[in-house]
Amino acid sequence: MLDYIKTSKPDREIEHKERKDVQDFLDSEPVASLFEDYKKPLHQMYKFFAAQDDKKESNTLSLDYLHSMLDLTEFIRFGFHMKVTPDLVSADDMTFIYKNLLGES
Repeated sequence: MLDYIKTSKPDREIEHKERKDVQDFLDSEPVASLFEDYKKPLHQMYKFFAAQDDKKESNTLSLDYLHSMLDLTEFIRFGFHMKVTPDLVSADDMTFIYKNLLGES
């Protein structure tokens, strides 16, 4: 276990730096301003894609809650619809991004 911790330390440091870089980018004035300007339409698009899965019927969770979450299929569908996939990011990379975002929450 100690060997693993020692050998994985550089990877953890790289990941920490990457997360900081992404957060710094998101916090930068132009990007923050862009997200603020388009907050309402972005939220509407998110809600639209979150509500697409007709299998979201559950007796244990509210429908409003289920329609506020994107599952993997909806996330991939969003990527194709917005021409993020495959023009900028492959479907495999979108899956990787989704799983990493899910792991961070």
